[in-house]
Amino acid sequence: MEAFELLKKSPLFRELNEQELRRIASVIKTQHFSKGDVVFDQGEKGGKLYLIKNGCVEVTLPVCRFDSRDEKLATIKEGEYFGELSFFDGGEHSARVTALEDLDLFVLSREGYNAIISSDLEQGTEIQRKIILTVINILREMNKRYSHRPFI
Repeated sequence: MEAFELLKKSPLFRELNEQELRRIASVIKTQHFSKGDVVFDQGEKGGKLYLIKNGCVEVTLPVCRFDSRDEKLATIKEGEYFGELSFFDGGEHSARVTALEDLDLFVLSREGYNAIISSDLEQGTEIQRKIILTVINILREMNKRYSHRPFI
């Protein structure tokens, strides 16, 4: 699968048109990780959005700093993405991501993304607006899903 095809299927980019998707795909790089490799660790500086071309990853958090065990938060599979929080805000990663099998990723760097956005301000603004609306819709859906659960 090529980067353009994966972007087209990704919920994060679902509002973008073909031209906008091709512009983003043009700055995407590929990266390979072997089974067991850490893609990034909690606390590391972010700035990249990862789309899984092949393979899957596990997202974990340490139980506590005095315990070597990790709590599994999620498994992310082929066609899905991760790293979006630190990609957008430039902050540190909030969890560890480890390759569960050999892994090929499409990687969108913040620098590449910014180059696209700033090269054509009108189109860049439209891309940003569409992605922000998508993120807002994802958050609204999560709020609906969890708003009926009682607090413990």
